[in-house]
Amino acid sequence: MSSLDLEENPSAKGDQNSAHSNEDTGSPSEKRSVDDASAGETNAQSDFPEGGLRAWLVVFGTSAILFSTFGYGNAFGVYQEYYSSHQLRHETASAISWIGSMQVFFLLSGSLFGGPLFDRFGAKVIWAPLCFTFSPFK
Repeated sequence: MSSLDLEENPSAKGDQNSAHSNEDTGSPSEKRSVDDASAGETNAQSDFPEGGLRAWLVVFGTSAILFSTFGYGNAFGVYQEYYSSHQLRHETASAISWIGSMQVFFLLSGSLFGGPLFDRFGAKVIWAPLCFTFSPFK
């Protein structure tokens, strides 16, 4: 119960004291500091900006990328079956599974370098690898 409730409703003070008569509630200054701290937390939560449509588009785009990324990694069993019956017929399943393991490792470990670079330089870091990847002059 906050100090504002006590000021607005004096009968609540009596109810509070009767409900907690067996507990040591501390000095009034301690009660005030606890109430001020909880009011500060409420204000900090309500000051957080709402991103609107742009924020929800970022959430959607990120979800789509993660869906594709983890979907590809999880579907490697299909590729492994194809490799074991065609190109890598003479290899064991354990040896073929290293291909998928390394693909997922390199796919996800790129964020160790890309994340800090993106934070430092912004979206222009992404353009060079994209241009190289989709360039017709390979």
